[in-house]
Amino acid sequence: MNLEGFALIENNGILKVFYGDRGSDSRPSTLFFADYNVQLNEVTVVRSYSFSLLEDMSDKRSIADLVFDKKGNLWSAATSDPGNDGPFETRLFRVGKMSGEGSFSLTRPMKSSKTFENEKVEAMTTYKSGILLLTDNENFGSSRYFININKLL
Repeated sequence: MNLEGFALIENNGILKVFYGDRGSDSRPSTLFFADYNVQLNEVTVVRSYSFSLLEDMSDKRSIADLVFDKKGNLWSAATSDPGNDGPFETRLFRVGKMSGEGSFSLTRPMKSSKTFENEKVEAMTTYKSGILLLTDNENFGSSRYFININKLL
């Protein structure tokens, strides 16, 4: 496994931990999530889903990073990473949603909301009304982008 994405969300006083194996062309990604009790330092109710972004990409990693928006949507960056000289590609997509009651549901079908040519997004965080994306384009440096979430949904 190659764990790449990590995201936290608090729901009804319980910290939900999400992390993912990036997957590859030959195997799906796996999203793991669990409840974490900070006071007891205890992880419970570990679950997992396997999935792959539907769209074709060469050298695909369906999870490069994970982030929750303010509405409880879990986003991932799927990347094409053929090596240090690219060409790279990133597709941002909604993995699923955390309900107000604390249950998580996957988005079906999973398809991209935004594509970045020649960019390999490796880190994401929320900022104001959107997501800040940071790239690692290996031999070609790095970039940053801000995406308004309302334009993705």
